Amino acid sequence: MNKVFVYGTLKSGFSNHSRLKGSKFIKECSTSSDYTMYSVNGWYPAVVEQGNTSIKGELYLVSDEVLFNSLDILEGYNKDNNTGMYLRKKIEIEEEQVYTYIYNYPLKGLNIIENGKW
Repeated sequence: MNKVFVYGTLKSGFSNHSRLKGSKFIKECSTSSDYTMYSVNGWYPAVVEQGNTSIKGELYLVSDEVLFNSLDILEGYNKDNNTGMYLRKKIEIEEEQVYTYIYNYPLKGLNIIENGKW
């Protein structure tokens, strides 16, 4: 089992939440203030590892099958190289290492979401 921090369309009440079927909700939480969130044309958020914003989201316990199949595919993660839309990385949430997806495409033209909440 893997702990995964989600901050966009995978959150409860959003369009891709069903991809977490069978996963256990742990809690709402936030990252440290080391990130920036962008809006990708209003469709979904993009988080990058530079900035001064705390990202608000939800923490889930997910199976390997859900993580490596459903979520990685949705996020365009390519484990063989770093060319996908998102990179699956471990970040620290409340002194614990958890997975999340970090945006890996150009940011030009994207609007910053100042409050870090999608």
